[in-house]
Amino acid sequence: MLRRRQRRLFVGTFTAVDLQVDVIDGQLVIRSDTGPKKFIPQVEHRTFSGSYAVKRGQPVLYVTERCVFQLTADGLELTEVAPGVDIERDILARMDFAPIIRGTPIWKFPLSILGTCRYDQKKTCCCM
Repeated sequence: MLRRRQRRLFVGTFTAVDLQVDVIDGQLVIRSDTGPKKFIPQVEHRTFSGSYAVKRGQPVLYVTERCVFQLTADGLELTEVAPGVDIERDILARMDFAPIIRGTPIWKFPLSILGTCRYDQKKTCCCM
């Protein structure tokens, strides 16, 4: 019997706590982002093994408010960047390792999926 490889989708904010973003004129504007980093080379506790998923050929995506990563055999690849986000300042400077970047990552979803409100870590939406 063949077992289907389930796609894994992890969705969350790029950093932990103190994140405030706005969507203005179709651009993501990061107002505050001083919290701890989530994308670090090693964690204390694991509930998911990326290396095992790669060995199984399991597709894995990490979706945040500013970008999307895909897990590959070579490592974590930056595949999409939201409009208004500076890759160097808003992504690479907020990571403890360098992701793979092939070409120019392009955002595939309208920012309207984030809504027309200001979001922060504690509430879903803080309408202005």
